[in-house]
Amino acid sequence: MSEIYSHSARGGEQPRLLMDHLEGVHRLMSSEVERAKNYMDFHNLLGVDHKTLSFLVKAIAYLHDLGKATPEFQKKILNKPFHRDKTPHAALGAFTIGVYLSEEMPKELQYLIPLMVTLVKRHHGKAENPEFGCSFENEYELLEWQIRYIDRSFLKDLSSKIIVPDLNISDLEDFTNDWQDNYEDFFFEIDDIRPYVLYMYLSSLLRWADETDAAFRSRPLPKREDLPSDIVEKYREINGFNAPGSDFMNKLRNKFYFEATKNLDFSIGSLKGRTGIGKTLTLFSLALKLRKKLKNKNYTPRIIYCLPFLSIIDQTYDVARQLFLETGAPEPSSSQILQQHHLVDIDFKTDNEDESYEKYLADLLINSWNSELTITTFVSFFHSIFTNKRNPRFFRIPGSIVLLDEIQAIPPQYWDLTGKMMKLLSDYGGTKFVYSTATMPSCFGLSGSALYNGEIPLERFQLDRVGEMTFEDFKDELLPETIEEILSQKKSLMIVMNTINSAEATFKELLNYPDINKERLYFLSTRVPPKERRKRIEEIKNAKDFCILVTTQLVEAGVDLDFDYCIRDMGPLDSIVQVAGRVNRSNKKAKGKIKLIELTDFNGGRPPSMIYDPVLLSASKRAMSKNTYNEPELYELIENYFDEIDNESMGFKTKSRELFENIYKLEFSKIANFKLINDSGKTYPIFIELDNEAKKAWQEYTEIIQKPTSSEDKFKFLAEKKDIVRKLAPYIINYRPKHDDRTDLPPILNGFCYVQKDELERYYDKKTGFHPAGCDFY
Repeated sequence: MSEIYSHSARGGEQPRLLMDHLEGVHRLMSSEVERAKNYMDFHNLLGVDHKTLSFLVKAIAYLHDLGKATPEFQKKILNKPFHRDKTPHAALGAFTIGVYLSEEMPKELQYLIPLMVTLVKRHHGKAENPEFGCSFENEYELLEWQIRYIDRSFLKDLSSKIIVPDLNISDLEDFTNDWQDNYEDFFFEIDDIRPYVLYMYLSSLLRWADETDAAFRSRPLPKREDLPSDIVEKYREINGFNAPGSDFMNKLRNKFYFEATKNLDFSIGSLKGRTGIGKTLTLFSLALKLRKKLKNKNYTPRIIYCLPFLSIIDQTYDVARQLFLETGAPEPSSSQILQQHHLVDIDFKTDNEDESYEKYLADLLINSWNSELTITTFVSFFHSIFTNKRNPRFFRIPGSIVLLDEIQAIPPQYWDLTGKMMKLLSDYGGTKFVYSTATMPSCFGLSGSALYNGEIPLERFQLDRVGEMTFEDFKDELLPETIEEILSQKKSLMIVMNTINSAEATFKELLNYPDINKERLYFLSTRVPPKERRKRIEEIKNAKDFCILVTTQLVEAGVDLDFDYCIRDMGPLDSIVQVAGRVNRSNKKAKGKIKLIELTDFNGGRPPSMIYDPVLLSASKRAMSKNTYNEPELYELIENYFDEIDNESMGFKTKSRELFENIYKLEFSKIANFKLINDSGKTYPIFIELDNEAKKAWQEYTEIIQKPTSSEDKFKFLAEKKDIVRKLAPYIINYRPKHDDRTDLPPILNGFCYVQKDELERYYDKKTGFHPAGCDFY
C-alpha cells in the first residue's frame, strides 16, 4: 500500500494513512445509514432509497479527501517546506465525485450531482448554492496541477475500493455546465424539501465521521450506556411524590404525572401544564418509557432535551443528575447525560474510571451529542437544521426522542417553518417529538397528541391591569404604594422591566427607601456576569420571607423563583403569563398579586415596551379586554392570542415562506438568516475580573493563545482555547453600545474588552453590574 497520509503524526503516533482514514470515514458513515433502516423512511425523508444513499455515502467517504494524495499536501503533513497555494484538497475531491456520479449514477438521479459536488467542495467551509458550488473557475490551475501530479500508486490502491474515474482538466468546463444545468432544470421547477434534508444529513454525517476518524484514529468511541427506564419512578417513590397525602398541589402534580406518561402511542405529543405542575420530571419519565418501548437489538433512540435559555439548562441537568444520585445509582457518566452549549466545560467521562479523553476528543463528543440524554439549547437544535455552517449534529435528530420545553420561545415568524420540519422528521425520520409549555401555541402546523387533558384547578394569583403611566408617575405613586404594602405584610416582590435602563432606574429609586433592607434587595440583568447572576438566584430561592427583585425579562421561563407580588411592564401576552408563573408558584401562600403597567415613556424617550414587535403588543392588548384576571382566565386568553398572531394578515408566515423558498433552491447564504435570537447591532464581549478565579482563568487564557502551535497540535490547541474561554464565560457579559460608540468601553485585549481587578470601580457596580466609564449610576 502506498504511504500517502491524511493527517499529521500526533502524540507519538505515526501519521494517519489516507487509505485508513477514507476506510474509517466510510465505516462510520455507513454504520449510521445501516442503523437508520430501523426508523427512517429514506425515500420520503431524503428523496432516495437506502441503496442509493449507501452508494452516495461510499462515494463521499472515499473521494472527499482525494486532493490530499498530491505532493504539496504530503509535504505539509510531513512538516516539510510546501507551497500553500497547492495544498487545498477539497476541490479535487469535488470534481472527482462529480465525474464519478455522472458516469455511475442513473440518469433520473443526476439532479443530485450538484449537491454532492458542492457538499464535498465545501466540506471544510460553509455550504453554498450548488450553482456556484459547481463552479471551479478559481480552482482551474490548482486542479490542473493536482490532476497531473496526484500519486498514481494511491489511485491504484483506491480503485480496489471504488471506481476511480479518469480525470481530464479539458473536460472540466463541460462537466460543470452539465451540473449547473441539472441544478437549474430540477430546483427551479420543483418545490421539494427532501434534497435539502439529504444535504444536511450527509453533510453532518461527513463532518462527524471525518473529524471522529481523524481524532480517534484506532481508538474506539465510548460505548453506549444504559438509562434505567424506571429511574424517575424510583426517585418519586423515595421522595414520597407518589403518596401526596392531603396536599392539594402534590395531588394535582401526581394526577398530571400519571396521565401524561401513560400514552406512548404518538409521533408528536403535546404537554400543556402550568408552571409548577412538574413538567420536567414528567418529560424525563415520558422520554425514558418511550425509549424502552422503541428499543430493539439494533436500535436504541437517544434523547435530546432542548430548552430556550442557558439559565434553565443547568437547572434541568441538575434534576437529571439527582435522579441517579438519589436512587442509589453511581454518578452519571457523560455517555449517559450530557450538557451541550457554548459555556459548558469541555469534559467527557465514562463509567470506566481509567478512561479519559483529551480536550479535543471531549469537544468532539460533546458537540456531536454523543450521549444517551443530551440537554441543549433551542439555538443548538434548530441551528443544526437551518444553517449554512458545518455541523456534526443533524444526522442525530432522525430516530431520536426530542423534548422541546418552553416551545413558546420560538419566534412566531418561524412557527410554520419549524412546525413543518418537525412534522417531516416525525412522519418519515422516526423522530418522536414532545413539545411542552405552560402557554401552548396550537398553531405550529403540528397535530400532536395531547398527553394531558385534565383540568388544572389553580387560582394562585390575580392580575390587575393598571394601565398607562409615565415612569415618573410609576416611581412617585405606584411604586411607593406597593412597597408600603409589601413591607407591612412582609411579602416578597418581583419587578420586571423591559429594558436594562428602566430596571436600573427602578433599582436606584428603591435604594432611597430607608425601610428596605438593602441586603434583601436584588438586581438581575444581562449586565451582571453569569456567575453573580447564578449566586443571586440561589440567594433569592433560599430567602425565607421578604425580598425584592428588580429584573429584566431573563426570569420569564423556567427559572424556579417564587414571589408574593409582581409588577410587570407591558409585553406580549405569553411573556406576561410566563412571569405570572413566578408568583405563588408553589400554591402555598395567599393569592399572589400582579400589577400590569404600561410605561408610556422612559426619561422622555420611547416606551420601554417598544423593544417588542408592535404586532405582538397590539394583539396582547386586544386580547386583554378586562382589567382583572384570575389565573384560569389569563391562561384562557393565550389560545386566542396565539391564533390571532398566526393569522395570515399578521405577516408572520411571510418569513417562513421566504425561508422555504430558499430551502427548495438550496440558497444556503439566505437560509443562514434564520436566527432564533435577534443579534442586530454590534456587541462587545467584556471580561470582568471579579475575583481571583477570574484572574487565574484570564492568565491561563493569555498563556494558551500566546503559545506557539504546529499543524499537528491544531485540534488540541483549538479545544484548549475553547475550554479556557468557557472558564472565562462566568465573567463575560455582552454589551451593545448605542450607535456602536465604544469610546467609554474598556480597552480590547486578546479579543475581549478587559476590566482588570483594579479597574472595577471605573466599569463595574457591585449591584447593577457593568457600566461604561464615566457613567455615574448613583
